[in-house]
Amino acid sequence: MALHFPACPVKMFGEVPDSASWRRQSEFRLDCAAHMFEEILQWAMPAVGGVLLLLTLRYRRLTAAWTVDYSVRWSAVAVAAVVLAGLSSTGLLPMGPGWRGTLQYLAAILLLTPSICTLGARRPGAGPWQWFVVLPMILVLIWPVFTQAVDTSGRSLVQLSNPQLCGVCLAALMGLGPGLGTSTVTVLLRLAALILALLPLRTSDPWTTPAAQLVPLVLLAELLISEQRVRGHMQRLQQATTDEQRSREIWLLFQTLYGSVWPRRVQDRMSQFERGECWTVTLTDAGFRQHSGSTPGEAELARPLEAFRWLLGRFVTTAWLATQLPVKAEVPGQTSGGA
Repeated sequence: MALHFPACPVKMFGEVPDSASWRRQSEFRLDCAAHMFEEILQWAMPAVGGVLLLLTLRYRRLTAAWTVDYSVRWSAVAVAAVVLAGLSSTGLLPMGPGWRGTLQYLAAILLLTPSICTLGARRPGAGPWQWFVVLPMILVLIWPVFTQAVDTSGRSLVQLSNPQLCGVCLAALMGLGPGLGTSTVTVLLRLAALILALLPLRTSDPWTTPAAQLVPLVLLAELLISEQRVRGHMQRLQQATTDEQRSREIWLLFQTLYGSVWPRRVQDRMSQFERGECWTVTLTDAGFRQHSGSTPGEAELARPLEAFRWLLGRFVTTAWLATQLPVKAEVPGQTSGGA
């Protein structure tokens, strides 16, 4: 389908328009630019969404061993919903305004599912968390808008009320809040994508539809930043030569993937082991350090790394840990407890 742009007036050489004519011509040129922008978005954003979906599936290769892989799967579902909502808003996917608004709202809700999924990403229970927390959250949030569309058979626009918006804000606060401080930029980009996706449901201004079509572009920026950070940790992990360096990169990678909630729980459990077994090292945000702040030696890390491997086993496969942080010698005694 060819792009069609309105013809713009051409001023004849030597013609000096009056102020009213100049104003009308300026407004018409702005209308031309706005129409051109909408036409470009109509074709470019679905293409960006398709690329984003492929990159999300590629990103799964980096997280396949971690329980956060559930979140990446939800990210792929959210991207697919965003693409479908964009196609419906441009008329390429014909449906009534009520169903179109419902699909747009569903895409916005799905943008929150990866972060909500991460809150329960610990073995055992990471799988059931999807059925007993994530899916019920989607149903509770989508139900009021869905019933609006059903009542009018999709013929009338749906509106997001203030109580419904408060529910979305609460879910966003719970899910995105723990990422602030460890992945602030990606959290803000995800929040921006959520706001853009919700705009057509809060106001009928004509600019909200083109704004919502920018969601795939914002998500693409978020994914590229996240992938670059994870690949950086992986590369430094492969280049590490000591257990202290390996454990530090794994710990930083864990914080990048899981935000602040689960790393804080692991730190609390490590602190309990430290007090009970009188270690000379402690697990800080930057990795293992002696109480004086110096880098610990291999012998000092033997017992702490045993507990470290055991706790991280709740979030990553033992095969991955055995490859990236291998056990060099048997250590007598076993630790017990839970993350």
